[in-house]
Amino acid sequence: MKKIFLTLLVLGVCFSAFAQFEGSKQIFESPKLKSEKASHKLVAILPFATKISYKKMPKSFNAEANRDQEKTMSKSIQSSMYTFLLRKAGDYTVEFQDVDKTNILLKKAGIADKLDEMTKDEIAKILG
Repeated sequence: MKKIFLTLLVLGVCFSAFAQFEGSKQIFESPKLKSEKASHKLVAILPFATKISYKKMPKSFNAEANRDQEKTMSKSIQSSMYTFLLRKAGDYTVEFQDVDKTNILLKKAGIADKLDEMTKDEIAKILG
């Protein structure tokens, strides 16, 4: 009886853990995805908005160094997303624009640090 109970308990925990991890996947999709997908051939991955904050400010806190770290983290996440998507490129019907090219085009247009002030259409025109 104890073995059956223990086996059921282990199976229950395993199924619960599996369901939790599978259920935590979030897939974000535009409502117009199907209609837009046919016309889009190139997708640019923009730098991510990052913010580093502290509960208690370190004694040696430097605001400029913190901003530099945020920019570095933003580009790192962008690059990681690009690498992740390239690994699965065969699963997609679009190509992904190199992040270096994306960042250069944004910098040339003078909006690299102002993406939150631009509309999606304006950014799309700049990136081609």
